[in-house]
Amino acid sequence: MNTSENPQDPVQSFTSAVRSRLNRFRFLDLFLRAFALGTAGLLLVGLYYILRGHAVPKFYYGLALGLIISASLLWFAARRWTRDQAAHFADRFFGLKDSLSSYLHFKEQNKSGEFYQLQAEASLDSISGLKSDAIPYHWPRRLITLSAVLLLAAGLTAFKKPSTAVLEQMRIAAETSDKTEEINQRLQELIDELEQTLDEDEKNELKPDKLRQMVK
Repeated sequence: MNTSENPQDPVQSFTSAVRSRLNRFRFLDLFLRAFALGTAGLLLVGLYYILRGHAVPKFYYGLALGLIISASLLWFAARRWTRDQAAHFADRFFGLKDSLSSYLHFKEQNKSGEFYQLQAEASLDSISGLKSDAIPYHWPRRLITLSAVLLLAAGLTAFKKPSTAVLEQMRIAAETSDKTEEINQRLQELIDELEQTLDEDEKNELKPDKLRQMVK
């Protein structure tokens, strides 16, 4: 069964052009949907942090962009137009009465004879003067508006600073960490000094190495 496309075949070339145009439209549709979902998710994450008084980690903005692109590509891979689907669409859109679909089906089956020759000639005549550019793209204005609003709202969350209470907690935590490190360092020094004054029996009893591990 021969399913390859002949670039010299006007009917197959026209069908391929229609398919390419439809796939561009479909990818744009899916990207806009993924973008709306991604920005909505990013906004929810941002609100979660803001309501708790925290700044939104910048990591989430890059993650959202990566997920939007990945989801768009995977979604498109699963839903892109096939050649037969594009032929059916062109038949309906241009009013060709299944001319392209029949032509491709007969071509695939390697049909020959006068009837199939006449059908091929009729298909060729039917696409004379037709261009895939005539197929319009209907912009989803509501989805675009929603995506723009979500993007603006999610973008504004990036400028939100931590609350005064959270900043104070962060300051105390930093001071506590510094103090803890200072105390641990001093304890290590005391253990070293103590170890130098102990004999072997005292070392076996006090076990300085175990004390160091406890400090860590």
